[in-house]
Formats: sequence, structure tokens, C-alpha cells
Amino acid sequence: MPYRQLERPAQQVGVVLDADGLHPTRTGRQHLAIAAARAGVNTDRLEAVLAEVGMSRDAGGRAGAYSLGMRQRIAIAAALLGEPRLLVLDEPSNGLDPAGMHWLRQKLCAFAAGETALISSHLLSDLQEIADDVVVVTDRLQAVLWGSGRCW
Repeated sequence: MPYRQLERPAQQVGVVLDADGLHPTRTGRQHLAIAAARAGVNTDRLEAVLAEVGMSRDAGGRAGAYSLGMRQRIAIAAALLGEPRLLVLDEPSNGLDPAGMHWLRQKLCAFAAGETALISSHLLSDLQEIADDVVVVTDRLQAVLWGSGRCW
């Protein structure tokens, strides 16, 4: 079904295609409030997703001063606002430090235990550690199903 035909799409699909979609003069909390309003999600959920992504303390700062990892966490928080059944994340580990990578692996494994996450990445070793199935798409658009992952 096309995305635009979904009823309450934010509750169906959470998407992060680019962590640089934050306005540099807005705070992380303001960005999430706008995303919640656009998605029809109660703003009471903001603090829960900020805590979930480890950004409660820093969400009052301007996004223009955030590191790439912090912007990535806010983008993931926005994708989680509607408590979707499907996450689509493009390069979600970009800019994350080792602690952030560990958090992301744990978050995605926990999410995928009950829902579905579709992740694109150039870091196949990271995907292999968390994914149940990996599809490799080459420059000739040949797809190869590869191995099972292991959540830890």
C-alpha cells in the first residue's frame, strides 16, 4: 500500500532517511514537537522517546550544535514517536560513538523481537551482528540473501 494511503502512517512506519533533517536553530525537543504535531501524536510521548534514545539531557540544545551522533538519535526518536510496527533506517549508525553503537544494537534487537526493522548500511559487519537476514544489493542490482544475525 502506498505510504500516503496509510491511516495514521506514523503508527505504521517510522522512517529515518537523513539525520541532517534538523533545523539548526531549533532544539531537539522542538523538532520532536513539530514531528509529533505533524504525525498526530500526543506530545506527552516526547520525553519518553528522548529518554529511549538517550537525549533527555541534551534535547534543549540547538540542533546546529549537535554532533552527527546526537542528530542521529533525535532522528530515530522522531521515527519512534508513533510507536510504529515497522522502522526503516538508512545508515542509523552514522556518527555514533562505541556507546551509541551498543545502544543502537540493543534498541534494534529489542524492537525487532516484536516488530520489523529494515536497515540499510555500508557497514556489513554491523548488520551481521544484529540482523536476522541481510540482503546485499550490488551495483548491478543483484540481491543476495545472506546469513543470520545474532542480537546481543
